[in-house]
Amino acid sequence: LLVILLALAVLYDLRTYIIPNRLIATALVAGLAVSLVLGGIKGLLESFAAAVIPAAVLLALFALRMLGAGDIKLLCSIGAIMGIKFVLYTMAYSFIAGGVLAVALMIFRGNVRFRFRNIGKYLMGCLYTGRLMPYSDFSNKNDGGKFHFSLAIAAGCLINILAN
Repeated sequence: LLVILLALAVLYDLRTYIIPNRLIATALVAGLAVSLVLGGIKGLLESFAAAVIPAAVLLALFALRMLGAGDIKLLCSIGAIMGIKFVLYTMAYSFIAGGVLAVALMIFRGNVRFRFRNIGKYLMGCLYTGRLMPYSDFSNKNDGGKFHFSLAIAAGCLINILAN
């Protein structure tokens, strides 16, 4: 189920920059149902908690427009399928993989200096105004600062599986 979810999520994300809600909902319900069948009410509650934790932990990144809602919902469905420990490690590995991917893309796109200048301006703006501001405009896909984070999530899952 995890492999199918990740494959479809990455394919949709690469084509449209969107991970469909019907895919997320299907995986979420399947994860909850399997947990109920295999672990009873306790399994269902653990699966539900594992589905909620990514949303709670990553809400600030969504509010700052540093992470898309589809990516967070994908992690929630992974939590429902695989459990709390797996999703927490996957989140950590995903951010590491995302950082490596971001640096590689900046080098490939030749915009390292521009991207670091941009983050510097953002941080200075936050310091100057004394408040956190949205970092990115998600609607502008061609600003050279975005990539499909579903790739990092898939890599995080793979690293997590190989590490255990």
